[in-house]
Order: sequence, then structure tokens, then C-alpha cells
Amino acid sequence: MSTRIFFFPLVLFACSEQAIQGTNGGQGNDGLDCWDADGNGEADAAEDVNGDGVVDTADCLGTTGQDGSGQNGQDGRDGQDCWDTNGNGEADPEEDVNADGRVDVWDCWGQDFVDTGDTGGVSPGSGEPYFSSVQFVSDVMMEEFCARYSVVYGGVTVTVSEDGDITSLDGLSCLEYVSNDFHITLNTGSGISEVVLPNLEYAGELTIYAAESVSLDFPVLASTGKLALSSDGISAVSVDSLTEVNGTVDISQTHLPNLDAFASLVTIEANFYLGDNDLMTDLTGMYGVTSIGGGVSIYANSLFTDDVAWELIEAIGESNIGGSVSIYSNGSR
Repeated sequence: MSTRIFFFPLVLFACSEQAIQGTNGGQGNDGLDCWDADGNGEADAAEDVNGDGVVDTADCLGTTGQDGSGQNGQDGRDGQDCWDTNGNGEADPEEDVNADGRVDVWDCWGQDFVDTGDTGGVSPGSGEPYFSSVQFVSDVMMEEFCARYSVVYGGVTVTVSEDGDITSLDGLSCLEYVSNDFHITLNTGSGISEVVLPNLEYAGELTIYAAESVSLDFPVLASTGKLALSSDGISAVSVDSLTEVNGTVDISQTHLPNLDAFASLVTIEANFYLGDNDLMTDLTGMYGVTSIGGGVSIYANSLFTDDVAWELIEAIGESNIGGSVSIYSNGSR
């Protein structure tokens, strides 16, 4: 018996259908700002790390790193004392500059010191320096001060009143150099009619107010940072050596009859004010000024006219004046 084998073809059918695209997902949340330490998305006060009032990337500082493990270096050598001019670390007799028997910080200033800046080249005096400002309240205080000092690296203030303990400024005759402001105020009833400072060569700012008639005499004053004479009590001034003022000159409300006291003045580095001087008639004393760095204002002086004021400007030379010139209301009577 024979066996027959039948082969039936197998046919596979594939169904094809075009794919359908899905919709995009929603947008993800924004990342956290680097400064947002608590992750709430808001700039909180606590997140202003650098304290500048703004929460921004400048507050994104990491934690401070640990100190390194290396050894500290050795301490440097001690500095040299200011008085130790030969650098040997010892107090030698020649280093006792002020000759008080001690070598200390009071010897730390140069005998040959010359300041070519605001002092106009004037050298501090030969006496011992005082390194601070001082306000005098009595004759005794002035006398004790002058027994030791003649140079002040600071300011000096003197206020004299009727019931005070200052009867004269003769106790300040020692002063040769005041680096900062030098203010003298003579109130009503002061009893002082004359101020003479025979040795003062420089003051950083010399300001004088006098309620009653007083004459001022500074025979060796060569330079000052500012000069302010402003009160009707100032009736006479002598500053024969004054050649330059490194700031402003203000002469106002005085009873000066003229400017003859300033015949030696050559340079005013800032402004020049001349106003309300009821007795002034003559300005020729300042014809020698050749340079004014700032402006000029001449106003409300009763006994000379605007034309007289302009004659002063012509003598100086308007081209030698750095600022504007204002002249008005002079010669009102």
C-alpha cells in the first residue's frame, strides 16, 4: 500500500494600517533657581546670602571650604621703631630729637621736614610737636602748653567770653605751626583788644571772629590753607609776610578801612570774597595779587563803587582768575 503526501500551500496575509500620532505631553516644571534654597520658587529674604537687597545669582555661593592642612608660616620680624634712625634696635642719645631725656614716639619727626604741599613750603617749628587737636579754656592751660610745645599736628580752638578764664592770647606766642584749623572767637565782653602771634608761620585754616574791636598781628605768617576774617570787630590787620593762601580768602563784615595789610599777598588758590565791609574805601593793597584759582565776588561794600572793584580785577588781570567774577551792590551810600 502506497502512502501519498499532500502539500498544501500556506498563505499568510498581513494587515497593514497607518499609525495614529499621539498628542504631546504637557510642559515640564521649570528647574529651580540656584538661589532658591527652599524650592518654593520665590525670592525669600533668607536667600539674600550676600545681603545686597537682591536675590539673584550672586547669592548662589556654595558652603565655605575647609581650611587647608598646611602649617602656618613663621612670624615676620618686628618692624623698626620710628625713632630708630640707624636701625640698630637701640635708643641712642642722638635719637632723642626733642632732648627730653627719652627716646620715644615724640622723637619721630624730622628736624629738616619741609612740606611742599598745603604748607607752601613752610617748615614746622623747632619746639616739641603735639599730635592732636587742642581747645584752650584758660590762661594757665595756654602757658603750660607753650612750656613744652610749639607745633600742633591737629587743630587749635580758642573761645573767649566775658566770664571765661582766658584774659589774653599772649600765652599762645609759642605757636609756630598748626597743621589744621586755627579758630579764634572773641565774644562780647572778652576784654581782648589785640591778638599778636609773633611766631606763627603757618595755619591750615585761620578763622577769626571778634564781636568787639580788635587788631590782629601775625608778623611772620607766610602761608595759610584758608583765611576767614568775618566780623565787624576786626578793625586792623597786619600780615606783612603773607604771600599765599592755599584755599579761600573771605574778608566780610569787617571794619577794615583798606586792604593794605595784604600788600605781600601774591596767590589765592581758591575763591576770593569781599563783602559787607562798611568802612572800606581802598582796594589797592591787593593790586599785587597775580593769581586767583577760583572765582571772585565783591559785593555790598558801602564806601566804594563797583568801578573801584573792577579796577582791582584789572590790576590782577581777569585772565589770572580761574572762576567767574561777580561784582554788585557796592557804593550804596
